[in-house]
Amino acid sequence: MGVIFLDTSAVVKRYVTEPGSQRVRDLTADSDSHISHVTVVEYVAAVCRQGRSGRLTETQVSAAIGLFRSEAENGYGLLGVTDAVITLAASLAERHAVRGYDAVQIASALSVQAVLAPEPVTLVTADRQMCDVARVEGMSVIDPTAAV
Repeated sequence: MGVIFLDTSAVVKRYVTEPGSQRVRDLTADSDSHISHVTVVEYVAAVCRQGRSGRLTETQVSAAIGLFRSEAENGYGLLGVTDAVITLAASLAERHAVRGYDAVQIASALSVQAVLAPEPVTLVTADRQMCDVARVEGMSVIDPTAAV
């Protein structure tokens, strides 16, 4: 697949079985995968929320967080939340009325794209608004929950 940037909705699908999980697993199997440091916090919060709701057992929550943490350090390109990312995210939020952390995720993906140009970077997200904004900003996008 080449280079992909996964937002939190996609990362959760890699470790917790839900609609779109197999597609994310297939995409990450043969890709150079990148995430934002923000994803680490969002991922843990999302998985713990699934545990509190009863969708996942305590054992499943612990396993999903443990596996992600071990892979986050070695299996992903981790992009820090720099001043440049924040500035771009604020601009995206203003132009597109996108939520704050979603703007940070898109800005992070665009930053990876800028660094790796001319190699294309594809944003993988199950968030339809993020898909729309990223497309307007010139990114290639995959929604793992969309029909292929």
